[in-house]
Amino acid sequence: MLKFVLKKIISLIPILVFTTFIVFMVIHQSSGDPATFAIGGPGSPQEIFEWREIHGLNDPTLVQFANYIVGVFRGDFGLSFTRNVNIADEIIQRLPYTLRLGVMALIAPLIVVLPIGILSATKKRSWLDTVTKYTALVGVSVPIFGLGLLLVVFFSLRLGLLPSSSVNYWNSIILPSTTLGIGIALAMIHSVRSLMTDVYRQGYIRTARAAGLSKSALRKHALRNALPPILTAFRAHLGSFFAGIIIVEITFAWPGIGRLFIQGILARDYPMIIGAMFMFILFYVVINIVLDIVMWIADPRERDVQMDRFGDICGTN
Repeated sequence: MLKFVLKKIISLIPILVFTTFIVFMVIHQSSGDPATFAIGGPGSPQEIFEWREIHGLNDPTLVQFANYIVGVFRGDFGLSFTRNVNIADEIIQRLPYTLRLGVMALIAPLIVVLPIGILSATKKRSWLDTVTKYTALVGVSVPIFGLGLLLVVFFSLRLGLLPSSSVNYWNSIILPSTTLGIGIALAMIHSVRSLMTDVYRQGYIRTARAAGLSKSALRKHALRNALPPILTAFRAHLGSFFAGIIIVEITFAWPGIGRLFIQGILARDYPMIIGAMFMFILFYVVINIVLDIVMWIADPRERDVQMDRFGDICGTN
C-alpha cells in the first residue's frame, strides 16, 4: 500500500503542472491585455510597455509559465495586477473560509445519503422510496443559485432566522453550506439508491437472503460491494461540487477562494485567477487521491487494476 500511496503522491506533481499550464495558456490567449485594464485607460505605448515589463508580460508565454510554476512551488503566487497585493497572502487569508464551507457542505452527504439511499433501495415502492426518488430528481434539477436565493428569501428575509451574507456570526455558514450540501446530497442519494438497487438484484444477495442472513448483515454485505461504485459516483460529482463552491460564495458574498477567482476574472488579474484555479486543482487532485486510497482499501479488485495503471504511468511494474 505504501508503494501505491507514494506513486499517487508523485503523480500529483505532473498533474498540477499540466493542468496549471492549460489554465495559464487559456487565460493568456483568451483574455484582453491586462495592462490597459490596470492602467485605467488606453495609456501611451510607453506606459503599457513599462507596465508589462514590470510584471514580466513582455517575456515569451512559455518563459512566463516557467517562472510562474517555479514560484508557485516555492509558495510565491505573484502580485495582484490591480491591487498590488501578494496572491499567496490572499489565498491563505481566504482558504479557511472555503475549507469550512466545503467541509460543512459534505457533512450532510456523509451522514444522510448512505442511510437514506440504502433504506430506499431495501424498501422498494414504499413511501420512503417514492419520496426519495422524486425529491432527488427535483433537487438535482434546481440550479444551485436558485436554491440559494430561495433559502435566503425564506429563512433570512421572511423568517429573519439566519443572516444572508455575513461572516461575523456563528450561524453565517448555515445557508451557504446548506445550499451547497443539498445539491451534492440529492445527487448522491439518487446515485446510492440506484447502485444499491443493482446490488440487491445480484445473485449472491439472493443466495445470502435465502440462506437466512439477517437484514442488517445483508445490508452490510451489500454496502461493502456497492462502496466502490458509490465512491466513483461521488468522484463524478466533484466537478459540480467545486463549481457550486464558486456559485455559493458569490451568491452569499462568502469571502473564499471562489469569490477571489471571480474578482480576478472581473479585473483581468492573471495571477489572482491562476492562483485561485491552482488551489481548486490541488483540492480536486488530493480528493481524488484520497478516494483512490479508500477504494484500494475497500475493494481488493481495485488494487491490481490501479497498480498496473500507475506502473504503466511511472514506468515500473
